[in-house]
Formats: sequence, C-alpha cells, structure tokens
Amino acid sequence: MAGVGFALRRLAERGDLLGVVQAYAHSAAASTGPWLYTIACLATLTIYALPAVGSEGVTLFRAIVTYNFAFSLVFSGGLVRVITRCLADQIYERRADQAPGMLIGGLFVLCLIQAPIAVPFYVFAVDLPPALVVQGLVNYFLVTGLWLVGVFLTALRVYTAISLSFVFGLAAAFGLALLGGEWAGVEGMLIGFNAGLATILFLLVVRAFAEYPYPAVRLFGFLRTLKPYWSLALSGFLYNVAIWVDKWIMWLAPERERLPSGFVHNGVYDSAMFLAYLSIVPSMAVFLLHLETRFYEKYLRLYREIENHATLERIEEDHKTLIEELIAGLRNLIVIQATVSLLCIILAPKILEFLGVSYLQLGVFRFGVLGAFFHVLLLCLTIVLSYFELRAQVLFLTFFFLATNVVFTFASLGHGFAYYGYGYFASALLSFLVGALVTFRELGRIPYHTFITQPPTARAAPEDERGADGTRAGTGP
Repeated sequence: MAGVGFALRRLAERGDLLGVVQAYAHSAAASTGPWLYTIACLATLTIYALPAVGSEGVTLFRAIVTYNFAFSLVFSGGLVRVITRCLADQIYERRADQAPGMLIGGLFVLCLIQAPIAVPFYVFAVDLPPALVVQGLVNYFLVTGLWLVGVFLTALRVYTAISLSFVFGLAAAFGLALLGGEWAGVEGMLIGFNAGLATILFLLVVRAFAEYPYPAVRLFGFLRTLKPYWSLALSGFLYNVAIWVDKWIMWLAPERERLPSGFVHNGVYDSAMFLAYLSIVPSMAVFLLHLETRFYEKYLRLYREIENHATLERIEEDHKTLIEELIAGLRNLIVIQATVSLLCIILAPKILEFLGVSYLQLGVFRFGVLGAFFHVLLLCLTIVLSYFELRAQVLFLTFFFLATNVVFTFASLGHGFAYYGYGYFASALLSFLVGALVTFRELGRIPYHTFITQPPTARAAPEDERGADGTRAGTGP
C-alpha cells in the first residue's frame, strides 16, 4: 500500500527545496491526515471559541469529538484492516474493479456495526439535548467514514488531492464551528465542525470514485475474507484499543472530570498526550516517503527472484540487501525521531506556554513524547512484519502492547500524578524492544517462511507509473 510514497519520493527528488517541502507536507497529510488536522483544529477552537460558548461549552465539544474519534477508531479498526488487505490483493492482481463496491459496502457495514454502540450511548448513557444527540451521532459516523476512505486513496498517488481535501475541509470546520458557536452555542459549533468533516469525506469519496472508474459491484464480497484474515481483524481491533486504553484508565484518576452531561474525561492527561502524538508526524512522513518505499523495492526484488527460480546464492544476496536496507532506514528514522523528541522535551515549557497549556501537564507531555518515540518505531516494525504475512507475530506484539499498557498505566495511576504518562512510555519502550527481537529474528528466516510456511507472495511493481487499476494513476482507463 506504499503507492503514494513513490510519487512523493519523485517529488522530493525533483532537485529544489520547494519539492522537498511539498513532499514531506503531503507525506504527513497522507500518513496522519485525520487525527493530525483534527487535533490542530480542536486546539485552535479551544482558544478562539471560548468567548462564544465558554469553558464548559468548549469542554463538552472536545469531549464529544474525543469520544467519537476514540470509539469509532476502535470499533472500525478490525474491518478497515481486512478491507485494506483485500484492496492490496486486488492491486497485486492488477484488478481494482471491485474497489468502488468495496468502498460503498465497507461504509455501510461499518455504520451497521457502529450504530448499536453509538446510538444507545448518546440516547441513554449521556444527558444531552436532542439536537446535540443528533449532531453527536452525525459526527461519529462521519469520523468512521474517514478511517475507511483514506485507505483507498493512499494506495494511489493523488497526494495533492488528499492534502487539499484535509486542508480545505478542516479550514471549513474551523470557520463554521466558530460561526456556529456564536449562533447556537455548542450545538452550532458541532454543526459547523460536522459540515467541515462532511466536506472532507465528500471530497475524498469523489476522488476515490474518480481513481477507480468502475461500476459498484459485489458490495459485500470482502466479508468472505473475514474468516481467513481473522487475525488481521483482531490485531486491528487490539491495536486501536492499545492506543486508547491508557486514556480510558486515566479517566478513573482522581483528577478526572465528570461533565453534567455524563461524559468523563481527564483533560490534563488527554490534551498533553494528544500534543505529544504530534511529535511523531515527521517520522510518519519519513517512513512513508523513504523507508517503506525503499524497503518495498528490495522486498519486491527478492520475491521476483524467487518467482523466477533464481539460485540460492542470488536469493540470499537479495535477502541480505533487504535486511541492510531495513536497518539503514530504521537507523535514519530513529535519528530523526530522537532529534524531534529531544527538542520537544527540552522546549516543553516554551511549547506549553505558547499553546496556553497548564504547566501541570509538563511531566505528562514529556512522558508522552518519549512513549510516542517508541510507539512509532513499534508501528513501523509491525508494518514490516505484515509484508511477510507474519500475522501471528503482529497479533502477539499488538496484544503485548495492549497488555503492558494496561498493567503499567494502572501501576502509574497508583503512584500518583507525578507518574502519569509513565505507564504508556514504559509499555511502548518494552513493546518496541520485544518487537525488534521478533522482527529481526523472523527476517532472518524469510527464505524458510517463503518456501516452507507459506507460498511466495509479491506486490505491485513500484517502478512503473501504474495506479491501482493498472493505468497511470490519476489518468483514468
């Protein structure tokens, strides 16, 4: 699924500074679009919407959006991962004629799955006015759609369309939310924000259908793959739970807040962690732009040699080259992320002061930055393992990350405020170390896995100019 990365790499290699800047900006949008722009929008709205809706209104608005992003991500993660795999299979087979139907069917099934969770929560679990209940549900399903539709676009190379959709939609969300807040309080604010998200979703869906110019057929054909790909679905679900479980545990802390509407949150912990997550944006951009594309080329070369019945010496040489490329890429990624994380930790007081965040969150923010450093490295390792169909190992690492995050976060909760964030950091660090051991052990056994435990696989060629439908990306049939 590294399609957009190859187009961005050519943009970065254009030979001028503007091309490099554009490449990294588009890469950040493609890899972290929904949550990157939403966190930025929420942070800005928190400041500028205060005069219109007051601190209680802003807190309620943030709670609704946070809950919707958390639970929509958790309960869509498994199915989205399976659909991602189905789309990748079709791209490899040079046929993407089922992509439009899969997109429509996937959106329908996701909403069907989420409805029994979201509707009872907003109707019975919290106390909100009817208008706010409706807008909360609309927001929930809009966010759910964004998790899926992005998969179909990042497989292509239309990076400009992806970036502009998010920029335009979030600008609309920000402006309309401010106007709505002055007009009708929190309800108007959420209506404006939903209008911006709906704009993003509409633009992305339109682009997806333009890039996959086929009739919508076999809308639910992907459901047949749930059984063979059950481990993918389970690891997707567990991974997203692992991302959020430390926040949920911290909602039990003495510092938690219970809003009159019934929402429970921990503003000190949540906002500091969200800011800490922004520190990994450069690494995600670098991973998509360089590491995954270069690793993919070596990966493809290895399996092409295998399919062409190359000699054992040639296969071993390509295998060695692949591992060397991965080590070099991870080393560069670690250097970049370590530099960014170190700067964030050193400049943390100035960053929090600039953003108007309380100094009480300083320790949580620093622990969050350290945790995010190892978290993004763990994510890269699981992606690499997924290339080689090592789904059991990915499932193990995902469960290990979840279990340690639960245990260590509860332990840090028991030690008091000074240790908040330490549990997430310790879990990410230990999970990365275990993940590195598992990854490099399995990579050393790739020829064995290829010939003994599974059939040879490959992916679509990156060096040509073809998109997911076998034609030049963005040009139609």
